[in-house]
Amino acid sequence: MKKPEAKPDGKSAEGKDAKAKGEGKADAKSTQKGDGASASKTPAKANNPFADDLLADLNSSNSTHKPNAKTTQAGAAGGTPGGGASGAKSSNGEYISQVVARVRPHVQVPDNVSGNPKAVVEVTLLPSLEVRDVKLLQSSGNPAYDEAVQRAVWAAKTFPPLPPGAQFADFRRLKLEFRPR
Repeated sequence: MKKPEAKPDGKSAEGKDAKAKGEGKADAKSTQKGDGASASKTPAKANNPFADDLLADLNSSNSTHKPNAKTTQAGAAGGTPGGGASGAKSSNGEYISQVVARVRPHVQVPDNVSGNPKAVVEVTLLPSLEVRDVKLLQSSGNPAYDEAVQRAVWAAKTFPPLPPGAQFADFRRLKLEFRPR
């Protein structure tokens, strides 16, 4: 079968017919195997931040990269016991200290807080290290203080850079503890 010749504007007669029939719909010939034509002329992006965020919602550690047993399973081949997905010893404690230090100045402790109660929150991060979600895991017993802690996490907006060699999957969800004193 002879293919239609290309017009000077770079569009084939077949492409114009497909557009006339309906935007975005490929004709049956272009989707058959062996034809060589593809339904989409734009190649897929290798890294799609929007897709990464959607996959983050599903708690997926595999984003838009090809699966690789060395990085998509819990721990790497040469990992250390107690290490994270990167295979390195977890440095969550140091990073969490940095995060708490960044959030603490934003906590406005209410006047009616007595003692030194502990509020525990779980923070979910986007790959850009921006706060995506804050959830109260353990109440301090004072709803005003609990709310102040959650507002402070949102006020911090973006968290510090990850430690060198760390993988985002190890830091997507952080459990943070706050005390007023």
